[in-house]
Amino acid sequence: MLFQANPYLWSFQDLTLNELLEITDVLAHSSPRVRPIFECVKVYAKLDGSGKVVYARHQSDFLGIDKHIIIERIKDSAVADAVAEALDYIESTIPSFWPFRPGSATWCLLEILDPRINIAGTKNFKKIIIREAVRIDLKGNCTRSPLLERMFDRMKKDIQQTDDQVYIVDPITLLRNVSGTGIHTELKADLCAIAALEGGLDLTIGDLTKSTQKYLQESLKQFSDGLFLGNADTILSEAGFYDTTFSIGSFPGVNVQLDDLTFRISGSFIKQKEEVMLERKKGKKLSFPPPFGWRA
Repeated sequence: MLFQANPYLWSFQDLTLNELLEITDVLAHSSPRVRPIFECVKVYAKLDGSGKVVYARHQSDFLGIDKHIIIERIKDSAVADAVAEALDYIESTIPSFWPFRPGSATWCLLEILDPRINIAGTKNFKKIIIREAVRIDLKGNCTRSPLLERMFDRMKKDIQQTDDQVYIVDPITLLRNVSGTGIHTELKADLCAIAALEGGLDLTIGDLTKSTQKYLQESLKQFSDGLFLGNADTILSEAGFYDTTFSIGSFPGVNVQLDDLTFRISGSFIKQKEEVMLERKKGKKLSFPPPFGWRA
């Protein structure tokens, strides 16, 4: 599979506690740009030399494969149906917006959202996010260029100028300053306590004992929850959930890029997803299925 989630902030073993404080200070007080995470099915799409839409989800797919192969690989029939509908829509619309030469190595990353594509998050509306355009060689290596970015910007503007209600162009949220909530002060107190116990703020996350790393993770999850609650209205607006009540346990989190560091932050959603997956796993251990076509 081509798509790998960005690492959690606490996964960077070479990051010092002091650097972690600086990063979380930026998140809480400097209004960085972040990208909300969705439960979705990701697929790369492009036009082949004949102008037909082809797809890729694995490194072996970069000659371009038909949508039927994408759909057949999806084991959950409800998700497969949702993806099939989305790919039909893509094929009927995307060629009119496509700015790149058919047959080139330029692909667009699309995220398919649908109420049927759901584990523990807020159920999405039927949307297709156009996330990025990249050149990808047959080994799966991605590159970008100023020309490609300019052409992709034109594509995004063309879509935004239509009345299309399905495509969303790379939703980005500017976090607001949440200094009045005290969430960063609480995190700083936890990090200073860890530093006093373990040996100083210059320690890296990898230097900490396993039990202390677990405590650090829980502190960062709590910080993330506070950050999301302080930005709930903005997040809901960018995600298109205008009439939805924000549930902290159902929000997957955000992707962040600060300088050369790219990571994701999440909070209560992690525990909620683990609990849902555990219940599903237990359900699949039944020795025999109930009648009438029951599906776990």
